[in-house]
Amino acid sequence: MLGFVFGAVAGAVAATYWHRDLSNFREQHLPRLRRQTAEKLEAAERTIVGAVSKASTEARARLRPEDRPRTDRVTGPR
Repeated sequence: MLGFVFGAVAGAVAATYWHRDLSNFREQHLPRLRRQTAEKLEAAERTIVGAVSKASTEARARLRPEDRPRTDRVTGPR
């Protein structure tokens, strides 16, 4: 119980002491970090969508029955 109280007091002191620094960081740096994160996520999305589209196209091409050569079990390919 004493550890909990000490931790709460230490947290309150730290929050009071660094409040201005944390507010400045939030106001000055977070918008830039959010913008950079959004750009990286958009680039990852484009890469993933392109890869899925390519894989889907290749899978359809390989599985399309009319494009595969037909074989007869007795005589071989037609």
